[in-house]
Amino acid sequence: MNAQLIINADDYAISPGVSRAIRSLIAAGRVTATSCMTGSEFWPADGAVLRDLNDAGFSAGLHITLTDQQACVATPTLAPAGKLPSLRRLWRGLRTGKISRADIEVEVCAQIERFQDIFRASPGHIDGHHHVQQLPVVRDVILDLWRDGTIPADTWLRVSADSAARILRRRTDPLKAIFIAAAGAGLRAAAEQRGIPVNDGFAGVYDLQPDADFASVCRRALAVPAPRMVFMCHPGHADRELAGKDSVTYQRDVEFRFLIDDEFQSLLNGFGGRVVSRFG
Repeated sequence: MNAQLIINADDYAISPGVSRAIRSLIAAGRVTATSCMTGSEFWPADGAVLRDLNDAGFSAGLHITLTDQQACVATPTLAPAGKLPSLRRLWRGLRTGKISRADIEVEVCAQIERFQDIFRASPGHIDGHHHVQQLPVVRDVILDLWRDGTIPADTWLRVSADSAARILRRRTDPLKAIFIAAAGAGLRAAAEQRGIPVNDGFAGVYDLQPDADFASVCRRALAVPAPRMVFMCHPGHADRELAGKDSVTYQRDVEFRFLIDDEFQSLLNGFGGRVVSRFG
């Protein structure tokens, strides 16, 4: 199989420590894409540093954020007090119609604009915090942004889904991975119908607990490749700012230590395909 692998670090700009760790991994060639949280107060400074790396070897994309963090825009149904809802409240609001499509579109467009303002370019890819790009209504908003040209045609869209066969062969939190993949099947079909570039393999789902064996997650992911696969990771340096924003803290340090280690480079050297920043 002539597999292509993108190593995608999520949550750039959620805190200075996370951004610093991701930049170190980009410089070391261990991460080839990062997804940016442009609603964060740290985005203007951290985004400018990322932009100035002047390295064509990575893709900077937008990590659409509709849960838990501060909103870019206070909207009546999504973020009436300027704070985005929990994932459960977002899901329930979308299902019942209490969160409007218009408010989702306002927030997503504001996050795209903030990316462009700092990075001076459009996102190289689009994905979502807590995989929100796959949710009903959110999915339709995102797909329509390709149709009207707000998102360029060559920007790729991350689908958090892989085949059940590959998920079961990896044996890494398969129930969670299959649940997330089920939500992604419709997004992949709709994107492909519109000619939007997508991945056809996805790995890196696990429970993100401090006792989790991240090295094993990496080994199993790379041992079961897909033709165009994204490996999602959450490296970082846990700092005071992160502790106030997210429940995943010190496991980010665990991921960073393994990704920067020579053992991970050995895994990449033995991967039966190409490590890329975007799919060819």
